[in-house]
Amino acid sequence: MKKAKISEPDFEILINILLERVTLVPFEDFGREYDHEMQIMETVDENDSPFLAVGIALGIKGIWTEDRHFLRQNLLEVYSTGDLVERI
Repeated sequence: MKKAKISEPDFEILINILLERVTLVPFEDFGREYDHEMQIMETVDENDSPFLAVGIALGIKGIWTEDRHFLRQNLLEVYSTGDLVERI
C-alpha cells in the first residue's frame, strides 16, 4: 500500500482481482527444483529461489520482474516492464 500509495480498501480490491487471475503452484510441482535454485540464489536473495524453481519446473522461458537480483542467474530470461512494453 505504501509503494503504490493506495488505501487499504483499494489494496483489498486489487488483491482480490489478482487472486482471481493467479494460479498458485503447489510445492510438490516444483520442489524437486527448489534445492538447486536455492543454491544458485543463496548469495543473492534466497527469497527469489521459489520463483526460479517454479519457472524451471514448468518450463517457462522467462520471468517478468523489476527485481534486479534475477539478473544474477542464467536459468530464466529476465523481462522488465520496459522490455515488455517495447515488445507490445
